[in-house]
Amino acid sequence: MRIFLALMVTMTLACNCKHDDTATKGPTGTPEKEAKAEAKASDEAPVAPKKEKERYTFEGEAANAKLSAMVHNDKSMVYCIEMQEWPDDVVGQKVKVTGILETTDQFKAKVDKDGAISQGSAGGDRVLRDVQWELVK
Repeated sequence: MRIFLALMVTMTLACNCKHDDTATKGPTGTPEKEAKAEAKASDEAPVAPKKEKERYTFEGEAANAKLSAMVHNDKSMVYCIEMQEWPDDVVGQKVKVTGILETTDQFKAKVDKDGAISQGSAGGDRVLRDVQWELVK
């Protein structure tokens, strides 16, 4: 039994096989671009409306993320949380979205008592609810 386990460990460590990364690809099929856009955009928050429940307008490029449809530009991003994804012909186009801006931890990854981390965001997600949108020409 020990020889079998040692052989399995050696074979695993020596593996030069290619691994399928399709599980890491989001709806756009470009995980690097999506991850970079989300990471870069999350560094700076859009300016929140002065009053609660005030409508907020944001312009940027339409993209699909695991969480929902999103809009990002050089400074920030927002999730259009009630939209699962953008239509194929809108992805990559410049759009203007208007909705109720909210910052939430609703989608934040959870850590269980054993230290296992669930899938989710880092928290502090900026979402727009009740979104209306249009293409920017």
